Amino acid sequence: VSTQSTGTDRAATMAAPLVVRDALERDIDKAGCLIYESFRASAGQFNAFSYTGSSPEHSRALVSAAIRSEHSLCLIACRADDNGTPLGFLNLEVRTFTSFEVCPVAAAVGAPSGIGRLLMETALDRAREITRAAGHGPEACLVELTVDVYNMPALGLYLKLGFVARGTLAVMRFEGDQQDESTEIYVSETEVRAMTVQEIDGCADLARTMLGLDPTNALSEQFSNPGDAPAPTVVFDASTKEVLGYCSGLNMTGHLVASSDHAAQALVARGEAMSGQCGVVPMVCVPLEQQAKMSEWMVHRGWKLRKLLLSMSLGPYVDCPASAVYFPRY
Repeated sequence: VSTQSTGTDRAATMAAPLVVRDALERDIDKAGCLIYESFRASAGQFNAFSYTGSSPEHSRALVSAAIRSEHSLCLIACRADDNGTPLGFLNLEVRTFTSFEVCPVAAAVGAPSGIGRLLMETALDRAREITRAAGHGPEACLVELTVDVYNMPALGLYLKLGFVARGTLAVMRFEGDQQDESTEIYVSETEVRAMTVQEIDGCADLARTMLGLDPTNALSEQFSNPGDAPAPTVVFDASTKEVLGYCSGLNMTGHLVASSDHAAQALVARGEAMSGQCGVVPMVCVPLEQQAKMSEWMVHRGWKLRKLLLSMSLGPYVDCPASAVYFPRY
């Protein structure tokens, strides 16, 4: 038996260690390509729909927006001696000093094992550092994420890290006829229109009261960097002008908060009606267990289920009240 090592063995032995660094603008193209190929390959194994891997341009746009956002912490996993070529990417959205969201995390196709864990452990450490710097204990740190139900390696990793499953999300896409919202029954009782900057605080108060969620950063950034996405919308009681809910976008990167099914339906109907004008096909994440009535209503209107996700969290999670409606971002 030969004891001489092969070139592959030597390469594996001599490979530089994996490290994590902050993402830079020069990483946008390579990280975007990495995410596209990673999600596409994962979905392809199960013949599943991949939103993040829908196109290289779309993935690049997601990475570009995250890296340039002042409310995101983007990480790159790479070899220590490889000029920092990305082997993995993670975006940690900083919602508040104690609330964070991972969206997305991906390892390059064919990359060494352990990249996902390295990125996640680094992100959790950074989140806890931010929480401690704000004067809170690490137990106050909340980190949320979603994972495709078929992605068993990722699900196993998150369970090892202490994440808890919170519910099933249905990715739903509007494929029905565009509705004329002026004919909807909600118009006589509610007023739905584009949100203004001055209304951010009122919408954030509603989210904090119902969910313990502070969307101020995310909503403010939509106004400072609007891009091509439709403007956020808000729904009021037609008589009292009380804020009943808002939608930061029916485009998977936005979320919806409403005090009732009725208010949520008004926001969704508005999004359907506006889809033809902005050229963006509405697509959202709907919690199936908590939003059974909304799910049924949407299916009857032409919304189609594309795939299922699992919502997970680590830290002090607040359940959505039974009377409220919450569609989280992807």
